[in-house]
Amino acid sequence: LGRAWAAVIAFNHRGQGAGEGLARGIYHSGSAPDLWASVEAGRALHPHALHVGVGFSLSGNALLLGAGRDGGAGTPDAVLAVNPPVDLARSVSRMERGLNRIYDRNFVLGVRRAMAERRARGELDPSMGVQLRWSLRETDHRVTAPLAGFASGAEYYQQCSAAPWIGEVEVPAVILSAADDPFIEPQMIED
Repeated sequence: LGRAWAAVIAFNHRGQGAGEGLARGIYHSGSAPDLWASVEAGRALHPHALHVGVGFSLSGNALLLGAGRDGGAGTPDAVLAVNPPVDLARSVSRMERGLNRIYDRNFVLGVRRAMAERRARGELDPSMGVQLRWSLRETDHRVTAPLAGFASGAEYYQQCSAAPWIGEVEVPAVILSAADDPFIEPQMIED
């Protein structure tokens, strides 16, 4: 490749990192246009560099989804997706079983905290909240989907899962997933 240097541009999703409270809307697994904006910013800073998008978990799904569905402008030169839940409904179902319910509960508590912080900053209607008894599926249906513009959690899962689009990815792509990942059964990646 003849390149003697490398640079990393870290991207924080909406509501995360130094930009917390500045972005309109919420981050969700279909937020590929946000990722493409960061790739375009990287290209402006380093126009001759190879741009590789690396995403973990939901970000990996968003990279694959966008590379397959959107392609074209803003797409990185290659994609590395680590443990991407490429079928969101299947991943949530896996978290609803056995000891994986611990992860389901942890995600719900995280969303609950984030929602409370956003309400405190005046970014959300005070009545918008997450009940402790909800599962991640119910939280996605009642909170994530409506805030992201989807009619239901099922529609969010269907439209934001990368699985149907992976065959359309035209840049080199690698999916790395552990066989014992609590959210992603190996068959999901193989399919």
